[in-house]
Amino acid sequence: MPILLLGDVAVETGGRHLTPAARATRAMLAALALTSGRPVSADRLYGLVWDSRPSDAPRGAVQVTVHRLRRWLAAHGQGVARVVTGPGGYTLVADGPTDLDRFRELRDRAAAEPGQRRVLLEAALELWRGPALADTGLTADATALDAERTATTVACADAALTDGDPGRALTLAVPVAEADPLAEEAHAVVVAALAATGQQGAALRAFERVRRSLAQELGADPGQKLRAAHARALRPDPATTDGQAQPGGDPAAPGARPVVQLPADPADFTGRSRELLALRRVLTGTGTALPVAVLVGHAGVGKSALAVRAAHGLGGRYPDGRLFLSVRGLGAAEALARLLRALGVHGSALPAEVTERAAVFRERTSGRRLLVVLDDADSAAQVTPMLPGSATCGVLVTSRQRLTGLPGATVTTLDVLRPAESVRLLSRIIGHPVDDDTDARRVADLCGHLPLALRVAGAKLAGRPGRTLAWLADRLADERRRLDELAHDDLEVRASLALSYRSLGPGPRRLLRLLGLLQAPTFAGWVAGAVLGARAREAEDLLDALTAWHLVEPAGPDRYRLHDLIRLYAAERAADEDSPADRTGAVTRACTGWLALARAAESRLQAGPWLVPTDHPAEAPAVADRDPLDWFEGELDGLSAAVRQAADLGEAGLAWSLASAVQGFCDQRGHLDAWHDTHSVALAAATAASDTRGVAVTAVGLSRLAVRRDDYPLAERHHWQARKAFEALGDRRGVALADRGAAEFLRWSDEPAAAVELIEDTIGYLRAGDDHLALLHALLIRGMLHADAREHGPAEDLFTEGLALATAHGCIRFTAQHGHWLGRVCEATGRPELAAAHHERAEAGYRAGGDELRATYVRLTSAGAALRRAEYGSALALLTGCVDTFGRLGETLGLAQALTALGAVHLGAGRPDAAVAALTDAGARWLTLAPVHADEAQACADLLRSVPGQAAHT
Repeated sequence: MPILLLGDVAVETGGRHLTPAARATRAMLAALALTSGRPVSADRLYGLVWDSRPSDAPRGAVQVTVHRLRRWLAAHGQGVARVVTGPGGYTLVADGPTDLDRFRELRDRAAAEPGQRRVLLEAALELWRGPALADTGLTADATALDAERTATTVACADAALTDGDPGRALTLAVPVAEADPLAEEAHAVVVAALAATGQQGAALRAFERVRRSLAQELGADPGQKLRAAHARALRPDPATTDGQAQPGGDPAAPGARPVVQLPADPADFTGRSRELLALRRVLTGTGTALPVAVLVGHAGVGKSALAVRAAHGLGGRYPDGRLFLSVRGLGAAEALARLLRALGVHGSALPAEVTERAAVFRERTSGRRLLVVLDDADSAAQVTPMLPGSATCGVLVTSRQRLTGLPGATVTTLDVLRPAESVRLLSRIIGHPVDDDTDARRVADLCGHLPLALRVAGAKLAGRPGRTLAWLADRLADERRRLDELAHDDLEVRASLALSYRSLGPGPRRLLRLLGLLQAPTFAGWVAGAVLGARAREAEDLLDALTAWHLVEPAGPDRYRLHDLIRLYAAERAADEDSPADRTGAVTRACTGWLALARAAESRLQAGPWLVPTDHPAEAPAVADRDPLDWFEGELDGLSAAVRQAADLGEAGLAWSLASAVQGFCDQRGHLDAWHDTHSVALAAATAASDTRGVAVTAVGLSRLAVRRDDYPLAERHHWQARKAFEALGDRRGVALADRGAAEFLRWSDEPAAAVELIEDTIGYLRAGDDHLALLHALLIRGMLHADAREHGPAEDLFTEGLALATAHGCIRFTAQHGHWLGRVCEATGRPELAAAHHERAEAGYRAGGDELRATYVRLTSAGAALRRAEYGSALALLTGCVDTFGRLGETLGLAQALTALGAVHLGAGRPDAAVAALTDAGARWLTLAPVHADEAQACADLLRSVPGQAAHT
């Protein structure tokens, strides 16, 4: 659900809810999302966004606001939605349904599926985060949506009552009835639910209140539903009143009350709508076999709470009783004894043998509609004797491990809560709203969205006004004390995890401890063998044991992860049980493996000349036959963590080798923050270790990064740092490559003469060797310097040479780069058809190599050519895509250039309002860029002033 309307209007990305700051942008997003993908005219949007409140907004405000919304979606939406323009107006194209669409789908399904009615309605209501379309000004739409929520709440209360859960019915219906004295359906549920809980007097008084209100306000009598509820209150049915069966009673006797052993339904239960629906489908099926639902997940994830909530909602399906037994550590004989005593079997009548007790249990449950909840089971063998023999019964089992071998079981795996659900649970525990609280989100993140941890955190704050979320977040931020902080009274995360740990054998325990030392958020299967120093088959078996207990979770094909709190617990155990040498060796082996794989992937990227020596040991398998960009994308967080851990261990050579190996990928995909972080850590480690080559290599990388970020003074400082180190090593090739990078920032710093001198010396040195990648890069820079000076002949010669050399060596990236610039030269010298052919091949080459950023720059060049030919339609199509891509990739320079060109297209096509919006946005981008782009920024400002009516405002 990428677009959220049922509360604050927001976009959901990566579990986060992001909301536009400006009201008009929020309202525009909501107005477009409400139409479910249909176009909306500009006049209609104006009426929705501005006519409902006093405004001096001009009619052109629609175009400006849509443009701002597009910009906001590009920056924050991560591709989940975009606004397109068509003949009928504007259309919001989203990557999935809105939460409103999902709400209505669940509500409508509830009407069509009576057996699933309640759980579907509960799931629908769980989507609401507050009043609809909050703070947008779309009053009429918001009021209508809130009415839909109210009607669904009453329907859900009625379904809970039908399911034999009058307590839940009251929780839902009472607020509606109190808010509207004339809401007959809500009052009818309240009266019936009060009667069902044995509160006949309260039920009759509630009926009398609403009867008087109807008579006084409407002059009407109660309707049929309210009268039926009143009649029920007058004739209470003992079998439907709430209560607990006495253990010594005989439920088989006529008129006996059902056996209900369930713990209280958690009042603050949050989320889990999909899992509830899955459990209900299993346990309300109509098959001929005993329905068995198994709920698995790691410690503290909320299995028991979900099982209790599901069981409370199944009273209608299992009217003869709902048994609940915590079976952890119990033998089958003792567990069966407890179940049989609950069913009225006296202790003296219990058989001695397990098989005989199981037979009596099957006989006692035969033909009855009983639900048996077995909480925290150890194994399938433990559970099997407690399975009834009749399909009229149902069994719900929770366990920390996969219960393979349990006949006919349907397994549901429970994960942690989503971020928004975590905050909602925290809010309910604390007792006041915290939905918009940054500190609440911090606490939820630090708890790993684990329900048990969130309950501990909430309990520490509930009823203590002196303790704030910020206070708790700061205490939880210290990883060394986080598990200490997550303990309160009888709630403790560490103790819960210890139960699972003690259930493991020695081998899985050791693997868990060593994996807990790694900081990578996810890892591939080979890492298990690396940390153990063991064969792949042995490591795979131990990893399977950990996943069976849900201490390690699958994170994709051959990928795994540890929950943060499990990782902290595992690292604690490693500190106590493993020697420092064992811990260091495990981390070093994993980092060395990542380096070997990164080198293999880097060599296939052909991203540029390598400065790292190739004799570093490698103890990991070769990179599988995968796209190297995809491999790097999946491993980047792990590689970044490996750089940090290698540096922390004092392995400076390993740290800077890893950092250098990821540079080409970061450059190609625009991961500039990761580039900066890895190289900064590696440079500090190399400096501390007096590792001169490490200083040289990382300084070159940081100089190149500074050029990418338009920080040319910083680029120059790192260049001299690298050059000095290479000179100290006597490394002439290193000096040449450092100077090649210096020519780039000198070109951008408007020092072409110095750049030419450096790059020509570099080319002379490289022509004498066989480093074709370094030579290709140097030829490209020298050609660009010629092109900058309008020396088109020499530029074309160099780009042609580079294109031929790159093609001969199969260097896709350099083929595209030289082809792109060759096309620009052809365009500048009046050969548009040849230019277009070069650009088409260059863009295709970049895309084939996975370089979306540079492919978009080629497309921007093509758009500029179309603009100069006044082909506004073609230019608009190209530029719209460029704006979206540059915005999504965070490429400010390209975005400023594309928006400026887009403004020129709109101006040329007679759309001044759209031109103003694009050029104003572009101007804001130019202000953030380095002074070297001042001429382009000035051209944008001049173009904006040329729009009629704008000169006085700019």
